[in-house]
Amino acid sequence: MLIVAVVGVPILVALIRPVSHDESQYVTATALTARGLLPYRDYAFLQTPLQPLLLAPLAWLFPGHLFLASRLANALLGSATLALVYAAARRAGASLGAARAATALLLCCHVFLWSTGVARNDMLPAALLAAALCLAIDPRGMVRPLAAGLCLGLAVAAKISYALPAAAMLLVLLKPAEGRLRQAPLLMIAGMAPGGLIVAALAAAAPQAFLFEVFTFGIRAPAQWNEQLGEQWKMGSLRFAYFLAIALVGPALCAMAWVASDGWRRRAVPGINANERLLLAAIVGGIVSALLNRPVNIPYLLPALPPLFVLLAMVLTRWQPRGWLLAPWAATTLAGIVPASLWLVHAVTAGASVPRAVEARAAVLGAMLRAHHASGDMASLSGELIADSGYPLDPRFAAGPFPFRTEGLVSERQAVEWRIVTRDQAAALRSGPLPGAFVSGIENKPQLNLDQPLTKDATELGFVAVGRVGEMILWLPRPRAPTVEPIKKP
Repeated sequence: MLIVAVVGVPILVALIRPVSHDESQYVTATALTARGLLPYRDYAFLQTPLQPLLLAPLAWLFPGHLFLASRLANALLGSATLALVYAAARRAGASLGAARAATALLLCCHVFLWSTGVARNDMLPAALLAAALCLAIDPRGMVRPLAAGLCLGLAVAAKISYALPAAAMLLVLLKPAEGRLRQAPLLMIAGMAPGGLIVAALAAAAPQAFLFEVFTFGIRAPAQWNEQLGEQWKMGSLRFAYFLAIALVGPALCAMAWVASDGWRRRAVPGINANERLLLAAIVGGIVSALLNRPVNIPYLLPALPPLFVLLAMVLTRWQPRGWLLAPWAATTLAGIVPASLWLVHAVTAGASVPRAVEARAAVLGAMLRAHHASGDMASLSGELIADSGYPLDPRFAAGPFPFRTEGLVSERQAVEWRIVTRDQAAALRSGPLPGAFVSGIENKPQLNLDQPLTKDATELGFVAVGRVGEMILWLPRPRAPTVEPIKKP
């Protein structure tokens, strides 16, 4: 039964989870990389670069279905994460029942279900971290620590927030150990080299763009966005309360409390074993990484969950909740599956899976583009629709609405050099080849209507609205008046 849930639930969630704005840049990055373009040098990518490099073959294998393929790939990575957490728990000495219970509880966390159901870069590094934990538990010999380091390095290459859990694990392993374990941290550091080289090679091709997109943007853009929304509270100390609320939607907070309580119960025991120290370090690194984000969002807690539930399995082997203590576990577990249940109700009511609905809209968009004989790269803030429409997206819109909704973060020269378009910098569009068409009408949310500046850019560049299907509006270059040659007298 657990095996069916481990495989089936992530796939189900991928089919019913509502579309997230965040998915646009990841699906687009995969499509652009499949065309031979590289992050930072050729298009903006706001994360470390491993995911689009690994998933690019999906665009070749499943043309017209990239959104669905990306979601299913993420779901399978979620299943792999669950399986690796179970394997790590068993390797660490947890009983069969405790390992199964911890794996099932992880599956009931809203953070996990949210992350496994979207085409983002959450589950790839989570699966790699879980693999690293499985390999780093009692890392004797040379192969295991090298492989653990490889997984950690690749996790950081997929998402920068995994750098802190990786560093914390290495610091714990650097503690003086006996015998062959002394070489484990050095072997792990050596194993991290391939992941570091991937990031370094792409960063070297466009160093300034890399620094802005991976670091500066994440620091400055969220503050500006939340100020525009009037939600500055998310940037302050209240984000710690929001973190606790996120952890309460599912058994994550109960797991933290149970692990802490077990440590308090065993405080008279002289020290904890090396495996527990390693897991605690990874948990603390993941929590600190989440809290350093301003604001704290749902998937930011994910790096702490694989080590947390491995350690929980070890604790449950020694001490299981009974009586009234079962109540908070039951309540939070039920809370964790409520959002996914609502997604299922909505999908059943709509009569179609979410990826199928996205593909249907993309097909309609593709038909409209063909009907108006559009050609070239499309300018749009909804790259997931362009990717499945049969048309290429203009790389300058690769990061979707996120850079476009900012102001004052890049200069005109930087916009041109970094091939990035913001709300106040359309210079990148004027300096290079014009897009073949603009597609607007989708980003007209009440909080901040991005269609207005997009439409303004289109009209200033000489584009006119020529067609509309649903909310999607197609803009093509204004036809030029035919040039009349003067009649020459014989």
